[in-house]
Amino acid sequence: MCNSTLNEVFEEIHRRDFAVFDNAPRHLFSNKHRRAMKKILSAASQNAGPSCDTHKLPFGKKAIIICLVIFMAMLGIAAGAAIVNVFKLEKHRDNTEVLTANAENCPQTITDVYHLSKIPDGYELSEQMVNSSWANTTYYNKQTNRYFTFDQSVKIGYDTHFDNEKHHIKELDIDGHYALYVCPDNSEQKSGALIWDNGDFILEIFGDFSEDELIELAKSVVV
Repeated sequence: MCNSTLNEVFEEIHRRDFAVFDNAPRHLFSNKHRRAMKKILSAASQNAGPSCDTHKLPFGKKAIIICLVIFMAMLGIAAGAAIVNVFKLEKHRDNTEVLTANAENCPQTITDVYHLSKIPDGYELSEQMVNSSWANTTYYNKQTNRYFTFDQSVKIGYDTHFDNEKHHIKELDIDGHYALYVCPDNSEQKSGALIWDNGDFILEIFGDFSEDELIELAKSVVV
């Protein structure tokens, strides 16, 4: 296959893609995918003869090439990002990025601050910080010298990361609302997180609690 043939193929893909998804966000393909594509293009370039005639390539073969390239691009996207209900998970080399998938018709500022109606024994309010898009409440246990936090965020611009090597993500339900439980992979590390969408805001609890304890705290949230 010669370079001019590949150029025709990619130009056709470009034309079709942008005719439908003119405002689509730019996707950052993984390093693995980019290396694989470079090898394919390099091999194609080396095997192409100087007298390659693009008009002699049957339309069926062009269609097969287009399908293969699109399929490989889809594989790259699937490996890097996935829409999980109301969240978008983008998996990177050493961390998973969690973003909100849909922020339409939701409050863009925080007016009413949520709080926990039930606090675990030994903990007391330590600090609270509130601005127009985020509210953070910290609780402290003097006896154990441990903290846990409760966050409330507007959906627009929500973005957080978790270490892939020490945590894995599990899907849960909190009173009919979709949730993600970020739990440690070993018993030595107890700190976990519960993130859920209550319809208006993204709510999060981070602390040294079990899955059941985090769920119980989440169900105690009130305005």
